Amino acid sequence: MKRLAIFMLALLLLLPLIPAASAAEVKVGWVLDATQTPKWWYYGKNNEDTVVSHEIEDLVKSKTCPVAMNIGETNRYGGNAVSFDWSLDPKHNADTFCNVGQVVTVDLDTYTHLYFSISDMPAGGSVEVKLSETFAGATVKTVTKAGEYSVDLRTVYPSGGVKQFWVNFCLVLPNRNNDSFAFDYVLIGNENALEFDANAVERTMEPWVLDLDAQMNDWMYYGKNDAGVVLRSPIHVDNDTIPLEFDSWDADDYPGSSMSATFKWPDGSQADFFQRIGIKVTADLDDTPYLYFGADFGRGDWISVGTGSDFDRNDGYSDSDGDRQLTGDRVINLKSVYGGGKHTFMLILVFADMNYDGSEFAIDYLYFGSAKETPDTFVPREDEPEPEPEPEPEPEPEPEPEPEPEPEPEPEPEPEPEPEPEQPAEAQSGVSIYTVIAIVLAALCAVAAAAGVLLLKKDKTIAIVVLAVAAVMLIGAVVLFLTGSESSVPDSSVEQPDDTTPPAEQPDDGEEEYPYEDLVLTPTEDKGSRLHITAMNVKVDPIRADADKDRRMLYIKIENYLGLDIPEATLTYEENGKAVKRSICPITKDERTVTDTLFIDAAFVGLLDAKVTDGEGKTLWSGSIAVKPARKSFTIAMSHCYELDEIENGMLRGANYFNRRYCWGQDWQQDDFTAQWEADFADFTSKLNVNTVRAFTIFADKDMYHKGNTPTAEILSKVNDFLGIADRHHVRVLFCLNSGFHPGFSEKTGENMRFLRTIVELFQNDGRVLAWDLANEIDCADALAAEIANGEMGKYSRYVTEMYPLLRDVWAPNHITMIGTGFKLYNIEALGVETECGSIHGYIQTDLPVSRVFESYTDMSADFFGGKKNPWMLQEFGFPSEDAQGVEDADYQTDVYRSYIGAIRQLYADDYRLLGTYQWCIYDYVDEANVVVRERRNGVIREDGTVKDAGALLAEFYEELAKSTPAPWDQ
Repeated sequence: MKRLAIFMLALLLLLPLIPAASAAEVKVGWVLDATQTPKWWYYGKNNEDTVVSHEIEDLVKSKTCPVAMNIGETNRYGGNAVSFDWSLDPKHNADTFCNVGQVVTVDLDTYTHLYFSISDMPAGGSVEVKLSETFAGATVKTVTKAGEYSVDLRTVYPSGGVKQFWVNFCLVLPNRNNDSFAFDYVLIGNENALEFDANAVERTMEPWVLDLDAQMNDWMYYGKNDAGVVLRSPIHVDNDTIPLEFDSWDADDYPGSSMSATFKWPDGSQADFFQRIGIKVTADLDDTPYLYFGADFGRGDWISVGTGSDFDRNDGYSDSDGDRQLTGDRVINLKSVYGGGKHTFMLILVFADMNYDGSEFAIDYLYFGSAKETPDTFVPREDEPEPEPEPEPEPEPEPEPEPEPEPEPEPEPEPEPEPEPEQPAEAQSGVSIYTVIAIVLAALCAVAAAAGVLLLKKDKTIAIVVLAVAAVMLIGAVVLFLTGSESSVPDSSVEQPDDTTPPAEQPDDGEEEYPYEDLVLTPTEDKGSRLHITAMNVKVDPIRADADKDRRMLYIKIENYLGLDIPEATLTYEENGKAVKRSICPITKDERTVTDTLFIDAAFVGLLDAKVTDGEGKTLWSGSIAVKPARKSFTIAMSHCYELDEIENGMLRGANYFNRRYCWGQDWQQDDFTAQWEADFADFTSKLNVNTVRAFTIFADKDMYHKGNTPTAEILSKVNDFLGIADRHHVRVLFCLNSGFHPGFSEKTGENMRFLRTIVELFQNDGRVLAWDLANEIDCADALAAEIANGEMGKYSRYVTEMYPLLRDVWAPNHITMIGTGFKLYNIEALGVETECGSIHGYIQTDLPVSRVFESYTDMSADFFGGKKNPWMLQEFGFPSEDAQGVEDADYQTDVYRSYIGAIRQLYADDYRLLGTYQWCIYDYVDEANVVVRERRNGVIREDGTVKDAGALLAEFYEELAKSTPAPWDQ
């Protein structure tokens, strides 16, 4: 059919008066008026600390709404998309997440994608996009940086048609300190809905339409004053209530058309770490569509420039540069935001002093213009560089046939014998030489036919001869075309690549060819199956050494054709004549495709006969899975896994570990982080006498997962590298599997199971892993407390009650397991879950006497661990060397550590079953890491590698324990 289309197109091109094809219609828009504020709902805690789910407007009226949500009336899509700013009341003790959403009705045959752009996101924050019939539905996409994103609605609703569902944004707030998000647009449309290119900006030096340097008093200020009160006020030179100091406010090289200024942040101000100024402008965006901006500021600080419908609302555009660390020149294409014409809007500048250190911000220029100026000098040019029109090589529709026989002597290993010597060239281009000749003959045929028609009136005899020749050429063209078509159609018996495989799941050969691509395996499948199962060829295959043999962890793609809810299923296959059963993690009806895993004999290659049955024994699928040899692999060797009775009191000399530059999961995102890990382990083990660390499987990048929340083999390979480095330095690792971030606690049991067991099962015979920690401080989650109070089995309760028994009894039978409880252990006790080993996160942020700290820990032990009877760990303790304003106070940190260590000594002396302690956290963070105040200086080793006094106390204490209670792996 493809060749026929080419042939017919060639004929049509020769016919006169062909109408031009119309451009594809751009379809954008919701089915509802997206600007209606009452349609937006909020889910989370209100100002009375009660979990609510209600329309935002009603919550605002009742004065219980903890959020401010400013809806934009229109944006670059002329009302077809909604934009909004969202911020949290700083007095509200909300969860670390809050949800906003609304119900939409969408024709999914026409509007296929959800598009959204986030122009401002707090450091460490993230947004989870949820689409479902319920407000708190399943997460379909998680983003951690400002930018433009899309969700294909057809993957959630594959049947298409008109659907009504919730569009919900779960905004994760790591610091709960008046965090704010800015959504530039939220839009439902088809594939052509986004046609702008925000980066394709032309530059100019033409002036804008107002005199900025003369209008200082027209600028407004918004932010907290020195007393911590939110202030909205005009800027006046004598206004001493505004915490920004204006060192200069001048015209620059373009008097009357541009503004430059210098602002200084008052040292010691009680204001928020951001301040905002704005001015209302009117600009003709047909003449001056671009806004130019240049700035300089200090390390760790940032400036964002944007526009909005009101002074404190960036609902037009915001240029926050991802990590917001960039200085220099920027250009905003306002025409792509507002669509041209005259527009009145607020021009907004946001200043953020992340360190509260009296930073200075310099605005070099702020400027409107029209086109074509380079961003380096901003000097008007009389000889404007001409855009060199590059002569585009026109691909001729009728390439000259080059009859180069060139008989190639090398044998063709093609499965289908091709007699034509031109076939290799055709296979590369997609069009055979026969097709090309056929097109040429068709063209000549059309010319001859036209000539014959013209000659009919003058000489019928000649006309008939000409028409006969045209007919012969037409027959020849058809014959040659059919010959070319047959020679270029691939043999259907050869396995073809599946174009529908998601990019993250498609194998990438890199520079090396996969030697088994030509291995043809023809799997069988029951035609009546409701599922479809295939093995995935991944870049690297994990191998686990078991007692009897090595087993390969095989990734399998499960396609849920009929949209079934499959809460329980078992895959059964044969290995060496013996039936093996493997549970399939639950699949919900809205999960069109998920990735799961199974373990097979590592030496097996071929067709794996298998079937899937549901909980009632009904067959859902039967057939065979084609298993090819591994491309590359890494093997997890067997080593001794320690049991609880092998760990003596005080044997674990530990600390919580993040890299000082890339914390909270970003270290796993680096292409090769092993050198930094190697250096860190060599450093802190020698300085602190540590023999165990608590680390986190926070996989913050979407490329680290297959569909269904299943971690990739590449990220598991990095975990293996991490364990190898720890082992070389005589360190055992306690892995915390879920910290509430990336992927977080899912509403779907299957997503939770696939994430956890994919990691844990691979390392279940690996003694380099000391223990597995199910979650970090889930007992402290307000949502869990609300579920317990209301007698609900919500996602937090289900996570604990469903996942911990599986972790303890099924996935990690050889390892110590626990739940990383903080200080509300009674919440876990209320769920009836008993852990093998207890944990306490015992932060006592004061220099209390040792006796008081000791009593606090012994009370917890008595309440939850049977006093001296049951084992537990002090899994987190510590204190920063700076106060809440970022003022250095290392002496206070030392006093607190002295109290901690004294209390811990007493616990050991009184024979409490305290296995060990894990200090928080080893290193201070560099400024580039953007860690919040009172977290960035929690370390006991400074940025420059020197040990603080608190670290010296800890090192001395750990050295004593190493001598009195050495661990087997210390040497």
